[in-house]
Amino acid sequence: QGMRMVIDVLGATAKGVAGLPYAAGRVPEFPAVAFALIILGGLWLLIWRRRWGLYGPLAIAAGLAITPFVPRPDVLIGQSGNLIAHRSADNTFGVMGRGGRFALDRWLEADGDVRRASDIQRHAHAQCDTGGCIVRVKGRVLAHSRHVRSLAEDCERAELVVLPFAKPPACRGDGTVIDRDLLEARGVHAIYLSASAATGADGARDDHNGKGRRRGVRVVSVDDLRGARPWVLSVDDRRAGRDRLAQIRGRDVWRRVERFAMPGLSPSNDEGDEPAPDLTDQ
Repeated sequence: QGMRMVIDVLGATAKGVAGLPYAAGRVPEFPAVAFALIILGGLWLLIWRRRWGLYGPLAIAAGLAITPFVPRPDVLIGQSGNLIAHRSADNTFGVMGRGGRFALDRWLEADGDVRRASDIQRHAHAQCDTGGCIVRVKGRVLAHSRHVRSLAEDCERAELVVLPFAKPPACRGDGTVIDRDLLEARGVHAIYLSASAATGADGARDDHNGKGRRRGVRVVSVDDLRGARPWVLSVDDRRAGRDRLAQIRGRDVWRRVERFAMPGLSPSNDEGDEPAPDLTDQ
């Protein structure tokens, strides 16, 4: 009986404390350098018993001090290219696109945002039509093209273009283009923007290949952080595989048409003695 009373008191105390204002909250994700300094400072303080052990709190204070100054991403792009989070004027994330509730919840947690994905009104800061959406992020135009009919204008006007499909040759412009191939090969992308102009390139690497940065635009992907892996296909390998699959499918469709429309006239194609014509280039 006495133990149950103690447990009831502990439960009531925990519930009361949890109900107090500001009893719980979220803080932005600690950068790796700050987290390492805090851990090392704590270990140093616990391990050493002499005077030099007092240097541990200095490392902890340094880790906490640099945390607010570490830049946070201005744009996050989901791996499918259908979900985009962009930093709005009030320093919180606005959202364009659909789906990705789980990923959006994780992004909000890492940013220290107390909102849930279901609480956010999507496209609230963007101008949208049937072809896609555009929004300004730190003075730059970010375009999310969902249809090819809006692609030419978006690629011409926007400094940042996100495509949930492969980049076609018609997409010409000086902006940074992140398409489906890039996202599938390199994972979620984070874009950091500075106040400098976005036009022109200051590196020898190409933004579309995920290997470079334009002036004031820094692109970081999951693949950049995890490093090269033998089992992860590159962008070029994915495109080559997709083109090869399209050729195989085209030949298969042609064989099906021949068997249905002209049975007996093309037995060699059915037996595989003679290659069927490739309609993909017709």
